[in-house]
Amino acid sequence: MKNTKYPPILYHYASMEKAISILKNKNFRLSDITKSNDINEMSIFIPRLFDEMINSYDVHNGFYRYEFTYRGKKGREAFHILVKELKERIEKEFKDGIIATFVICFSEDGDLLSQWRGYADDGRGMCLGFGVDEILKFADISAFTTTLELEKVEYLSKEELDQRIKNFANDLFDLIMKNSTQQYYLIIQVILFDINEMDISNDSNTEFEENIYDNLYYNIIAEIEESIKFKAEGFKEEKEWRLFIKNSLNKDEIQKKEYSSIGSLSEEARRKSREFVDANVEFNVKKNDIVPFISFGFDKYHNNLINEVICGPNNMIRKSDLEVFLRKYGYNDCKCRKSNITYIIR
Repeated sequence: MKNTKYPPILYHYASMEKAISILKNKNFRLSDITKSNDINEMSIFIPRLFDEMINSYDVHNGFYRYEFTYRGKKGREAFHILVKELKERIEKEFKDGIIATFVICFSEDGDLLSQWRGYADDGRGMCLGFGVDEILKFADISAFTTTLELEKVEYLSKEELDQRIKNFANDLFDLIMKNSTQQYYLIIQVILFDINEMDISNDSNTEFEENIYDNLYYNIIAEIEESIKFKAEGFKEEKEWRLFIKNSLNKDEIQKKEYSSIGSLSEEARRKSREFVDANVEFNVKKNDIVPFISFGFDKYHNNLINEVICGPNNMIRKSDLEVFLRKYGYNDCKCRKSNITYIIR
């Protein structure tokens, strides 16, 4: 039975130079998504998440049977300090470029004016049609070195985005509640067994505060990673899909330890992706910046992976020249045509 989850072909818009490089060298790049032209990439849930965490605390009027303590403070003041520390750390990591992931973007539409203008040098470039079955095979083969995932972007209205943030803040609250309850019963056991309460309680509180902080940070990072699949509904016309490296987003190594995870996270997969990125990252030089990227060669798949080339409305290459070029580099079954859009740069 045919898999209807995926379209048969996905399109990648690029400048003439980049498109020819992909075709000629038989490799494509996954670039740091935080260097894209959407300033909200990876941060669509930030900073509202932290405001909603405070709101969740207020709605629940604190934690059941346990007075939350942190940094020597209690209750709402303590929780404010915890959230403030998390907010400052994560916002600094965004600013410093520590949080990122590597992505190549596709569209379901191979002849879209906004895409030509935004991603293909104002229509001078090309659009490459990738066979989705071959992309998925390529991703499976690449799983030996890193985890590649192909996902459709979901476009969220303001209301949908607000609700997702609220739901996640509540999930984080429940996570703290669970850990707080465990800490409460630990204190009860200390009292019942008449152990040196001060020594054990102090050590226990310190460890509890560290675990709460680490657990919240780890799960927020995981949610930020999930945000690669979401954009504001204003981008809906793009009909975007993304091929990205899973679990690669934090450029600083996260210490290996046990976390209470809301979602399903694999530290082994994260380690493997980290090692792959460290070994394979390259840099594209701009006038005033460098952009990290990962190259993936597809020479074994090239005759089927790219099966269509569309020249932009302002691309001047002749069809006969392009056909000769494609044959020379082994794209024997690749179709080519001119864009149907009548868009001219004056």
